[in-house]
Amino acid sequence: MRAEIDCLAVTDHNSGDWIDCLKEALSQLDTEKSAGYRPLLLFAGVEITVTGGVHLLAILPSEKGTTDIARLFGSVGFEKESDQQTHLSFEKVAAKIEEAGGIAIPAHVDREKRLFKMLSGQSLQTVLSCDHIFAMEIVDSQFEKPKVYTEVTP
Repeated sequence: MRAEIDCLAVTDHNSGDWIDCLKEALSQLDTEKSAGYRPLLLFAGVEITVTGGVHLLAILPSEKGTTDIARLFGSVGFEKESDQQTHLSFEKVAAKIEEAGGIAIPAHVDREKRLFKMLSGQSLQTVLSCDHIFAMEIVDSQFEKPKVYTEVTP
């Protein structure tokens, strides 16, 4: 709040367990309105490991919570007790996120064992052409994007 941030998304890796607790704490702060308090919009989210190991952020509307994330996990075939990744393709998971009212953002695509490092050619082109992706997280602004990225994106 001191940094004057207006909103944030909480995106634990393969878990949405904390969001309701955080929303409750934020509600308490809103009730107390102590010195330095300012309204903050909190978005529920999760970083989902998709088949093949690529990470995909799901940012849901601010009114969503832990139950909604659990429902999203069910719709994409993610089972915490199993192999810790979805049973659906990247494109299908992105579509399910959109169906849930959220936005899908490929996470840290420039890091080892992530989108730009794990996929290439037609597989990467398919993901980059996905109608359900509107942004991606790039950690290193100096990272040289693959050729297929520059061919697919305007």
